[in-house]
Amino acid sequence: MDDFLFDRSVSQVAEALDWSDRRQKIITSNIANKDTPQYKAVDLDFQRIMEGIFTGQGMPIEKTNPGHILPSSGSATPVVNVKTGQQRLDGNTVNLTDEVAHMVENNLLYQTLGRYLNNQFKLTKLAISGG
Repeated sequence: MDDFLFDRSVSQVAEALDWSDRRQKIITSNIANKDTPQYKAVDLDFQRIMEGIFTGQGMPIEKTNPGHILPSSGSATPVVNVKTGQQRLDGNTVNLTDEVAHMVENNLLYQTLGRYLNNQFKLTKLAISGG
């Protein structure tokens, strides 16, 4: 998306939208498995991901096997962290209240990023039309 019409922020926000979408799927999976014995809730280190995107340092990726090849772009899957927290008697660590709060927070972030992109496109359209 980087070309003469858009600055770097547009591609950074688009990448942040992608990661927010991935995080939403992980949160949804945690909620779907709230009654699965031995299920361990997981999450992305979203703060670290956003810092990597907006500072230009790239995405923190973990190489867990010597045969793995690290990606050259930020579109790979980051390390998914198992959440530590209180474990129920059946071994499940999903806290429904926390997951719903994360979902709401992530949804607000996604909407904000989407509005930013929409406004950038409207401004570009306005500039092109001369209006």
